[in-house]
Amino acid sequence: MQPGRNRLGRFERTSGFMGTSIYYAKEAFFFLFMNGPRSDDYLQTSSDERKLSKPLAEAVRLLNRAAKGQDPDALFLLAELNFFGNFTHPRNYKEAFRRYSALASVNGNSSAQHMVGFMHATGIGGAVGRDQAKALTYHTFSALGGNTRSQMTVAYRHHSGIGTPRNCNEAAYFYKLVADKAVAYARSGPPGGQSLQKDSYRIADENGGVYGEGASVVSSGVNANKAGPSSDSHAAFDDVLEYLDLMSRKGDLKATFSLGRLHYEGSRTMKRNLKTARAYFRIVARKYWAKDGSVLTEDNGIGRVASKAAGYLGRMLLRGEGMEQSFEKALVWFKR
Repeated sequence: MQPGRNRLGRFERTSGFMGTSIYYAKEAFFFLFMNGPRSDDYLQTSSDERKLSKPLAEAVRLLNRAAKGQDPDALFLLAELNFFGNFTHPRNYKEAFRRYSALASVNGNSSAQHMVGFMHATGIGGAVGRDQAKALTYHTFSALGGNTRSQMTVAYRHHSGIGTPRNCNEAAYFYKLVADKAVAYARSGPPGGQSLQKDSYRIADENGGVYGEGASVVSSGVNANKAGPSSDSHAAFDDVLEYLDLMSRKGDLKATFSLGRLHYEGSRTMKRNLKTARAYFRIVARKYWAKDGSVLTEDNGIGRVASKAAGYLGRMLLRGEGMEQSFEKALVWFKR
């Protein structure tokens, strides 16, 4: 049995000169023409007078009419349009602040309160002067209303003493509100809870910090990467996948199992692919067990790797991941 055509998930490219050329041409096109920064000035104080398209202008007209009647949805959409510039609408931070403030006053919308607090804290776009006391007030009301971002903000402000005296008890209270939500989410879903991505990293790991690799505190001195020449610490994720795929094609079951686990767990740079993971796990399992469950070889090395693959297959059947949920079949694989 062989896995699907996309052995490497996101690292898909056709072999051969033409396939490789097309692959890199697409990558170059995206990098050069589709990956540029926005031209908007996040600190602009004057509104952009660009003419709206007819559909957008009509939508804004209808929203403005509804907003005059204090419709919460219309107020929120107008605020979002002006703050984020959605649907090519020009940014206008002063108008966004006015709409968020109106919505916060109408029904105490926690999202609107969070945004008003954020704008008071940063003074973004010159929409309003910076006022940390007002920022904390709005964030606190928003946090008590259940807004997760404000709960994190208020907890950090109390912990660090921003706009208020340090108070670890208050910080712990608001942090616990967020932690309880995370625990509830993790325990929901299929048996065993949600599958959480296990990939902690520091943003500075991307480029070595503000001043680059070796020149920043986070990547120099005691924090420097001390990996040896034979280590894969500096290897790109695609290179690791390519190497594992090569070894798997040569019959290395450990590499095949590793590919299955990578596709099952996913990472920050690769989405989970449960069907591909199942295919890799089945390849390993079929090297040790026949379809009727009889053992094909007495090699303990193959048996150890196959037992791990069987555990993952049982877990996937138990949770209904990439296949139909079946407790009976899951039990069979777990026994193996």
